[in-house]
Amino acid sequence: MLNELLFNLSLLVLASTLCFAWWQGGSAERYSAAALGLTWIAGLLGQAFTGEDVPALTILLADWALAIGLLALALRFRSSWLGFGLMVQGASMTLNAMYFQEPGRHPDYYLIGIDGLSLAMLVLLVVGTLLAMRSRRAVAVA
Repeated sequence: MLNELLFNLSLLVLASTLCFAWWQGGSAERYSAAALGLTWIAGLLGQAFTGEDVPALTILLADWALAIGLLALALRFRSSWLGFGLMVQGASMTLNAMYFQEPGRHPDYYLIGIDGLSLAMLVLLVVGTLLAMRSRRAVAVA
């Protein structure tokens, strides 16, 4: 029951963050929101397809795809928040590497870390969107 509630709450936070970034953000935030949304959908589909409680390989592949997408966006838009997003993805890759050294040994710590880093990525997306809104207002005033 609690797991379902937390899962639904995480989907609500994800959807609201992605919608906020899409409607109020600039191009970098919109593309990043699309990349985040697509990787979450791919992760959920991978989990449903494999039937695993801890789909570590699916999470690893989604993290790699997101990291490559964020790297391309960071190079294209030269946004500092995307650089921090890449650092978050690097931490996620570190967690994946630690998990695959001893698969199944510490799934709780692994999932808490991955969830925390996913939340950090959403916070960075909100910060990036707020910065884009601020820069648009500064241009409109000038």
